Amino acid sequence: MISYIPNLITYERVNIGIIIGNPETNEITYSFLPEKSKKFRYFFWNNIERKIYKNSVEYLEFLLKKSKKILPFSK
Repeated sequence: MISYIPNLITYERVNIGIIIGNPETNEITYSFLPEKSKKFRYFFWNNIERKIYKNSVEYLEFLLKKSKKILPFSK
């Protein structure tokens, strides 16, 4: 499960996606909630929080794509 915590003071978290690894094929599969999900409607107080979230997800996707190429599962 991928969780996001936009405010460390209130420490509210929302599950925003999932990562699944297959050790037999060395594949990593992941999925995120769509940006337009109703779950996010009241979660962000302003556009800055929304941009921070978007940048965080983009960075995590970058890392996941990179890890698909360089991190084989150990058997």
